[in-house]
Amino acid sequence: YDYTYAQATAQGYVTDGSCQSCSETKYKRKENPCTGYTTCECGGEIGSAVCYSGSTQKFKNCKKCCDDTCPSGSLSSPSCNPGYSPRSSGRTECGNICYDGTCCNDVCSSGSQNPYCLSNQNYKFVGKTSCGNTCYECCDDTCSAGSLNPSCPSGKKSIGYTDCGNSCYECCDDTCPAGTVSFSGFCSGDTKGEYYSSTACGSSCYKCVACSNTCSVGHVSCPLYTYSGETVGKTECGKECKRCCKNNVENGSITWSKPYCYRNTIHADNSWCCKVDETVTYWDGSTKTTSELMGCGKGGTTESISFEECKVLCGNKQDWYLRDPFPSYGERCDF
Repeated sequence: YDYTYAQATAQGYVTDGSCQSCSETKYKRKENPCTGYTTCECGGEIGSAVCYSGSTQKFKNCKKCCDDTCPSGSLSSPSCNPGYSPRSSGRTECGNICYDGTCCNDVCSSGSQNPYCLSNQNYKFVGKTSCGNTCYECCDDTCSAGSLNPSCPSGKKSIGYTDCGNSCYECCDDTCPAGTVSFSGFCSGDTKGEYYSSTACGSSCYKCVACSNTCSVGHVSCPLYTYSGETVGKTECGKECKRCCKNNVENGSITWSKPYCYRNTIHADNSWCCKVDETVTYWDGSTKTTSELMGCGKGGTTESISFEECKVLCGNKQDWYLRDPFPSYGERCDF
């Protein structure tokens, strides 16, 4: 117990017990544990709470570490004559300015970088200095007619500009006549939007008129077992007409004999097999028939056996399974 209270509670320390010595209280001390604070490799965030544990500074929130190396130039700022400023060459990852070692004229030829404008004024861009900094000048941002942001029940239209270049508006009726729509895309089915008139605000109104959705070439939607190819035109209604492509066989030209596909649930080894005779008709009318053994198994495995062995093993034809067709025999589009 070697410390007074002031010593035991000095920065970075807290009391760790006390002892009454005659008329004086003596204290032990320990480093403040700073619970909830962290030692930060790159320091704490700006404004973060700080705690000292002994002589170690800890922070509530750590600053993200960053590379303070300049991609070009350096962090050293050159000395420049009055009216000139160091020319920036970018910033480091930490946000510090890099300099290329030269000086530039940072005076605006018109306006200034930080103009002082009256309450009814705004500022507008008028150029840049040779250092690349923006120059502004004050301007009158009041409307001679209308206002900058009127509250309108229907719509508004621009009727001019302020000296600062901002639009001035006045209220107007933006409603389309009965029987018309404000967007041509609202016309659906075998109709299309045809321009009819404009509102008082200048918005276009469209009338839905009948039109044809028949393609002169291609299809709006492709038939079963085909897929959409390239766009080859549009219908009168504006829908896309596309090529329809399919595998190089006629629709419905793949035929099967009654498939020998079954699982034997009678035999203890639960053997099974599946075989199908497949006939393919090509564009030129030629055909090809193949007998395909789709799979055999015995005792839960998928060992390969001959079809004749399959028939002996499986015996009864149960749990028929028909293969999902459409093998690829090349591709042909119908246009």
